[in-house]
Amino acid sequence: MRCLIIVYIQGETGVQKVATCYLRKCTKVCNELVTAQAVTTLLMVLNMRFILGRMRSLFIPVLVFVIVVFVVYKCAILIQIYGSLFFWETYVPSPPIPSQLRLWEDTPGLNEGDGAADLRSSRPRLLCMIITSPKYHSTRAVHVANTWARHCTRHVFLTSQHDPSLGETIMSPGQDTYDRLWYKVTSGFQWAYNNLEDIDWVVKLDDDTFLLVENLQEALKPYDPAKPQAMGMQLKTWEWDPPMSVYLSGGAGYVLSRGAVTLLAEKGLRDKECETEITVTKAEDVTMGRCLHHLGISLLNSLDEKGRQRFHVYPPLDVVDPRQELFWKHLWLRKISVHPYKFIEALVNYSPVTPTHVPPRRAKPF
Repeated sequence: MRCLIIVYIQGETGVQKVATCYLRKCTKVCNELVTAQAVTTLLMVLNMRFILGRMRSLFIPVLVFVIVVFVVYKCAILIQIYGSLFFWETYVPSPPIPSQLRLWEDTPGLNEGDGAADLRSSRPRLLCMIITSPKYHSTRAVHVANTWARHCTRHVFLTSQHDPSLGETIMSPGQDTYDRLWYKVTSGFQWAYNNLEDIDWVVKLDDDTFLLVENLQEALKPYDPAKPQAMGMQLKTWEWDPPMSVYLSGGAGYVLSRGAVTLLAEKGLRDKECETEITVTKAEDVTMGRCLHHLGISLLNSLDEKGRQRFHVYPPLDVVDPRQELFWKHLWLRKISVHPYKFIEALVNYSPVTPTHVPPRRAKPF
């Protein structure tokens, strides 16, 4: 049962009709509306009901409009990038994905065993330091050990459990979590400092990164390993405060010269300057970047002569796909990359160093 309530108040010009309201049940409300407070309360209720009613009537049209705009936007992106709404094929570049340089293929007529050793000895000597953990030994690390790691001068795995299938390992018990990654990596550099007699550069990599060893050696040839230098993909933190905010991406891997490792181990770690002078964060690569800056270690340009990045945080097929230029998911990299990042269009004479997120099934012995 409903009753009709008409509210009148006494104004300067006489009695005025204020509002009309239907209530579900007839009560004594009609008699109680003689007070100003009751009139005010009723007017507020009426106003809220009007607003909510209008919102309910507009909700469905607005929701439909938003959905339509989103679908049209996504379709436009798909058409712009792939040329079709139904693009199921993987992009295959032409020419094919750049391959790792083989020393005996560089010189016509030179075979492995009759001169390749001399060419190899003239290139920088690399210690490859791979970060892994027991749960990834059989799915990642063992494939690294059987593929590109064999081309390093020496390679070692940082893990918390010994595994004969990996070869040489550095034990880091209790440091497999992301929060302890800084201490795990620095323990590796301390070990490397004590094993530098036949090493020019130390490369830090994750177990899902694929290193094209000879390409990195070619990139490092012009530089003196005795000087404190580092190379990698230079990024900046979101809180841009140069130059302390520049760091080398840990996912793409980075490389420190013999001089840089010595300075890091002696001043940064042994004298604890990288713990007392800077803030150690959960992000190992950001902390390492601040430490390198504090120690005065210079960052080398990782771009090739055509301005193409050698170190990458994407899988190989993304790196060489020029259509990725238009994809919104890469905006974060454009925002924080120190050097303009562009996906590769011309692959001629291109020698990348580290694609990342390489599935084990794509890592084949060579």
